[in-house]
Amino acid sequence: MQHGLNSDKDVILNYPYTVEESLEYFPNHFYKWNNVEMFFAKLPLKSDNIFEIPNYHLEFMIESTKTISRDAKSVLIISQPHGSKEILRFILNNISELDSYKIIYKIHPTEDFNKSIEDQFVDHKNIHFVRNEESIYALMKKCEFVVGIYSSSLYEAVVFNCSIILLKLPGVEMSLNLLKNSKCKLMDINDRLLKFMIDKI
Repeated sequence: MQHGLNSDKDVILNYPYTVEESLEYFPNHFYKWNNVEMFFAKLPLKSDNIFEIPNYHLEFMIESTKTISRDAKSVLIISQPHGSKEILRFILNNISELDSYKIIYKIHPTEDFNKSIEDQFVDHKNIHFVRNEESIYALMKKCEFVVGIYSSSLYEAVVFNCSIILLKLPGVEMSLNLLKNSKCKLMDINDRLLKFMIDKI
């Protein structure tokens, strides 16, 4: 239940066939965010035992980033510990067409990332790799486009009014609920990112 994301595709956090109030080891009450839509699972609780509460940290970050201006030609890549190689390959296949865009690659804290990966992009000055020196919320406020697979940050990006591009890679099924949002699109990794951004969003 990390970050508050409860997917109906999850094999651990979803209980579609369990009788409500029947699990002795499950809490009697459950709280979910009411200011960011991240709850899609079926819990083994009756609805009157599921309560809503604001994500106060997200509210604080929205307020603290309100003076940051958006760059219409900026792309935030949200990486994952699983799928990072595919994401990096996708960027390499597209970056030559994105000279006029600023690309920010947010490295996941548990990602196996080293200098040899950065060296693959040495000829491209428009990509910047970010670890913890800049808040992902500030980056979402700054960037028009957010690209990823199934990070919970993709759901938070909706609150920051970003245009979201989901990459059709293993794990994306966890994020398909985002497609209810008109500013979120699913992209095949063999498509061209530039054309997708211009034509689809």
